[in-house]
Amino acid sequence: MARRANSARQFFAPQFQIQFEKVGAVTAQIGGVEFTARGAGTTVNVRQVFPRWEALTPAQQELMRPRMGGAKEGWTQSLRHLGDYVKR
Repeated sequence: MARRANSARQFFAPQFQIQFEKVGAVTAQIGGVEFTARGAGTTVNVRQVFPRWEALTPAQQELMRPRMGGAKEGWTQSLRHLGDYVKR
């Protein structure tokens, strides 16, 4: 939720947000995003957990491989977009 204060934007977010996602038969990638006030700014801590690779069938591994491989870049892009939005 965004709220305007004077000419600056202030963003108030849940302290911790967890996202569950089901991809095919693979139950849940779990992503957590924690927002913590730090001085005049905010620290954002992102945590994403995937199922143990060995526990997946070969078909599930094929399904998850691109998602696991692209997760870091995906989060990097998302946080970059958030930073650009907050700067506006």
